[in-house]
Amino acid sequence: MDWKEEAGRLKREFDRDGYVVLHGFFSPEEVREANLQVERYITEVLPGQPPEAAFYEVKNDLSTIMRLQGMDEHSEYFRKLNYGERFVGLAELLLDDEVVVKTVQWFTKPARVGKETPPHQDGFY
Repeated sequence: MDWKEEAGRLKREFDRDGYVVLHGFFSPEEVREANLQVERYITEVLPGQPPEAAFYEVKNDLSTIMRLQGMDEHSEYFRKLNYGERFVGLAELLLDDEVVVKTVQWFTKPARVGKETPPHQDGFY
């Protein structure tokens, strides 16, 4: 799907509901590539980063990573993704404003590891 073709509908839905669902925003091939890039980042980039670059359920156990941050600072793939038209253009369309790109973070909750995550709000704006 080309989200630009559906821009008007997306904007109306976002204004009404506060969110939109974008089926096909990434193709299956792009999803596979993103997953490969996350794996590459974990195995090749993360070992050289400071401790605050990753948060774990079990400290230093790569299988329990809950969050990676600043990925665009150490990966050309994530830098291009972060600053690319696809995300910036969509954000500017939905927010009706210029956006200031910050950083790429990756969140996951390993199955059957750690405690349940209670209902919460990550960012208070």
